[in-house]
Amino acid sequence: MVRKNAVLCLGCIVFLLLAAKASLGDDELFRPAQSYFSGGYYAQAVAIGDVNGDHKPDVIVSNRCLSYPDDCHGLIGVLLGNGDGTFQPVATYPSGGYLPMSISDVNGDGKPDLIVGNSCLTSQDCDGGGALAGCGKMDAAT
Repeated sequence: MVRKNAVLCLGCIVFLLLAAKASLGDDELFRPAQSYFSGGYYAQAVAIGDVNGDHKPDVIVSNRCLSYPDDCHGLIGVLLGNGDGTFQPVATYPSGGYLPMSISDVNGDGKPDLIVGNSCLTSQDCDGGGALAGCGKMDAAT
């Protein structure tokens, strides 16, 4: 049964890739990779969401450090999407943590909020909690 499901799943993936290629015509299915600076060092998590309300996907990166080894208290990098698969230069925000990270409308205002936890080894090596971001503004939350 597992083998049959795996073959079926693989068949679905191949079909979806072929359908995507056919809908694109003779163009490449994937464009060449582009690199973007995440705003810090030791990227820990990535989330995709429309954080500025322009209906284009944006990339949010949770970085462990601003600079290594001096400033490792969490930093969020936001790359706003241009709508064509490219992104604007990163804007960074201190977060007080870097794992886990999630995008959700936690206060019910219809705008995405960014929730970032801390990942401290003990309560003594933390700078106080994570961050909650909303409306394009980051406020430290403890």
